[in-house]
Amino acid sequence: MLLLAISAPVNADGLARGEIIDPVATLSDDNNETYALYLPSAYTTNRQWPILFVLDPRSQGRRAAELFQPGAERFGYILVSSNSTRSDSLAEEDPNPQAMVALLQDAMTRFAADEKRVYLTGFSGTSRYAWSVGFGLRGKITGVIGCGGALPGPFDRWRQVDFNFFGAAGETDFNHREMRLLDEDLDATAIAHRFEYFPGGHQWAPPEVLTEALGWMDVRAMKSGTRERQPELIAELFDEGTAAARQLESQGRLHAARRRWQQLAQDFDGLRDTTTAQTEAARLGGMSKVRREASTILDAASREADYRHHLDAVLNDVTNTSPLPPIAKVLARLKIPRLLAKAERDGLEGRSAQRQLETAFVNTAFYRPRALMRSSDFRRAILMLEIAATIKPEHWRPKISLATAYARSGKSAKAITALEQAVNAGYSNLDFIEQSSELESIRSEKGYQRIVERLQGQPADPSRR
Repeated sequence: MLLLAISAPVNADGLARGEIIDPVATLSDDNNETYALYLPSAYTTNRQWPILFVLDPRSQGRRAAELFQPGAERFGYILVSSNSTRSDSLAEEDPNPQAMVALLQDAMTRFAADEKRVYLTGFSGTSRYAWSVGFGLRGKITGVIGCGGALPGPFDRWRQVDFNFFGAAGETDFNHREMRLLDEDLDATAIAHRFEYFPGGHQWAPPEVLTEALGWMDVRAMKSGTRERQPELIAELFDEGTAAARQLESQGRLHAARRRWQQLAQDFDGLRDTTTAQTEAARLGGMSKVRREASTILDAASREADYRHHLDAVLNDVTNTSPLPPIAKVLARLKIPRLLAKAERDGLEGRSAQRQLETAFVNTAFYRPRALMRSSDFRRAILMLEIAATIKPEHWRPKISLATAYARSGKSAKAITALEQAVNAGYSNLDFIEQSSELESIRSEKGYQRIVERLQGQPADPSRR
């Protein structure tokens, strides 16, 4: 299905360099796909350039391209960032295959893209999708950058990929554990890989990490011969990695520092002398404190796995039994009060508790209520959403979903209250409020009109759907 069409590039004169252009429509009349485009300042059609296809999970091509722009400018990558890709779509509504085909066909024939250096990146569900594309286009995809999402299935099915992989995840991401497990699984293979963990939750990695990812892809390209070796760039990137490793050690993050030295030794082997990196990795590896830290990380991962199973068991019980239990009882069974207290602590224990809470939140704010709403089980959907609102009382997502659940169940006053609370929490997508069929029953209410008037003229955040 996904075939790269490589031909001589169309002259790109007329498209600005050094700035994001959005939207750019594909030249084909067969689809309505658009994307955000970034051509490096030095771009010309006299040479070929590496190209990165960015698959944002909320169809926000420009936003995602902005994160990669510093690295794309520094290392000379063309960015093609889809305005159609989605995460968590129902199978029959999945826009990703059509978007991927359209972008590949358009960009690979339209720009001076190097067919030997074609990269994909995604976040969350689109990170998993990027693995599928890379697997299906073996020999055509050079590397994948995956943020906050590991594999679309069991590891054994995907171990035959031939692309390089750079993974990144927030330290409080609910998918943090699965990314660490993928890191360990890849250690036992010949697949070139690198992982970075950054402060934050379930989100795209920050620009500095994504710039590092593109630099790492350049190192791999120089090792494989698909990019000319540049001694100055090799030295620059090695020195940056050395500085990062020393900073981690100065912060007391000895296990992470050791891992960084190991990665430097492996990544730059054959490009330059790596004796320093090997020596430092061995020094830190011999420290009992580093071994204890590694053991603590494993213990935390085990607790998080146990909690995920416990969470599923409790929520399955709530979904399948009657009468509905009081929310206080469910919160206690889910250990929410205890986890909220632990999450206030510094260090690994606090971050582990935050990850468990994030897992509970995403299930009760999104996955579980979505399934219950589809079956019109509004009472249980509302209970799930109230749990999510207890975990994150400041977040808009459970509140806007509560508004739709109350509206569909005929509770107009509660729907208006929840909608107003969502707006107070920062929800500003007036298009959804005015167009969603789920809120149709409350549109004649005075409270609804007051909320609409409040949002009119305010800039909307289209990612809040």
